[in-house]
Amino acid sequence: MTFEKILTAGEDTKLSVADSEFTIAGIERLKLASGDRMTWMWGSDAAWLVVDPDGDELIILAPVENEVELDEEGFALYMGNSYEEMYEDTGELLTCSGECEHEDGDTFEVKQFETDRGEILRRLTWTGYGEEVWFTGKMVTEEDVRET
Repeated sequence: MTFEKILTAGEDTKLSVADSEFTIAGIERLKLASGDRMTWMWGSDAAWLVVDPDGDELIILAPVENEVELDEEGFALYMGNSYEEMYEDTGELLTCSGECEHEDGDTFEVKQFETDRGEILRRLTWTGYGEEVWFTGKMVTEEDVRET
């Protein structure tokens, strides 16, 4: 599925992402402090598809099941794996459609950690609420996304 088709998919669209079912429940359009604009698609099962068409990047994430430990040197430990901090940004929610837990104008911080095998651990903090949520996942390609 092309980036254009992914971005025009609406709520309740059923996708297969890396051979896992993903039903779009909510769609958030965001602006990052870096100037990038992206789309976050939230699945009905709390999964999260990050779509960055400018960077040709797709990331599929699911909520973590166990505690994440952080150290002072920029590493996170999860399920016996060490993840190195690779990315950090802040942003603002511009619009939301479908099932949304947040409102237009809400701000957030995102921090991403990765293993040398490409596994991703991402922390999302909604700054106005102090809500911190961890996700784990991986990069996928357009070929990994199909409408079902």
